[in-house]
Amino acid sequence: MRFAYLNRLAWNGLYRVNRSGKFNVPIGDRLPESMWSMTDLLRASHALSSARLKVADFRKVASLSKKGDFVFFDPPYPRGAKDNVGFNRYTADCFSTEDHENLAEVIEELSKRKVRVMLTLANAAHLHELYPESLRRRLVRSKALISCNGNDRKGVGELVLTNY
Repeated sequence: MRFAYLNRLAWNGLYRVNRSGKFNVPIGDRLPESMWSMTDLLRASHALSSARLKVADFRKVASLSKKGDFVFFDPPYPRGAKDNVGFNRYTADCFSTEDHENLAEVIEELSKRKVRVMLTLANAAHLHELYPESLRRRLVRSKALISCNGNDRKGVGELVLTNY
């Protein structure tokens, strides 16, 4: 319940932590007229009733996955990152090149086990090269939603990779 409350009232619906692992998002500038729509909550509850959501290290999630499962990976993007690969500004840990290489290996293993995988990546060539060529690739454009100044929210490219 605390997470839902923070997510609803935090600036831009953002969840992030500092290097000490402490939540550090200020309150949003536009407070909602109501916290939640009961209809939307019930609809989400129904949609998720048969799902098993897991927040864990990707290696742990992969070890729990079996044929027919769907696994979505969204590693941190490189903006503001050490060595242009691991996002380390709003996290206690850095997602390194080695982590990307390990994730690529995990995805290959999941593909062999017939687990459906979707991965989103920043549109950065040095990241594309790390992942199996067998994955389907689709470049999508979206607007960056995180910026103190709304005028700085520019278009960004994201790569969506799937094995299905």
